[in-house]
Amino acid sequence: MYGSKDKSYELIIEKSEKEIHYYIIYLEDGRRSAKIEISEAVYQVYKNSELRQKSQENIFDRHIEHLDLTEVQLQRRAIHDEIDLESKVIDKLRNKLLFEEIANLPDTQRNRFLLYYEMDYTYDQIAQKEGCSKMAVKYSIDAARKKIIEKIKKFES
Repeated sequence: MYGSKDKSYELIIEKSEKEIHYYIIYLEDGRRSAKIEISEAVYQVYKNSELRQKSQENIFDRHIEHLDLTEVQLQRRAIHDEIDLESKVIDKLRNKLLFEEIANLPDTQRNRFLLYYEMDYTYDQIAQKEGCSKMAVKYSIDAARKKIIEKIKKFES
């Protein structure tokens, strides 16, 4: 069913053995008011105008409709939730503290900690590189991690 609310119509194709007939049926209040046979050219004009109308509606839905939305409605549609300012500030301060605490670690702990967490080295690789046991590396990294976690917990409380 095509057309506006005031004058809706329906396009019909009837095929017989020898011919094809094109009809337009005008409807008023859901009832048939007229059935008129039309040429194929007129049928194509109606069909193409309906395709253009549908295309315009799609453009409106995709590109123009959002202009009427409020800021709150646009936020609800957003893929990613916006992080509030307080959370951003806390994250920046926590990251700053993390880097400071890593910098304040003893050289051996800092090097092992960074190799393990930043460079994705295993305990074995670090031990081979530094010429020590795997357990010494693990103990050193765990101690560094514990120090950093304690400082961050103090910051957050």
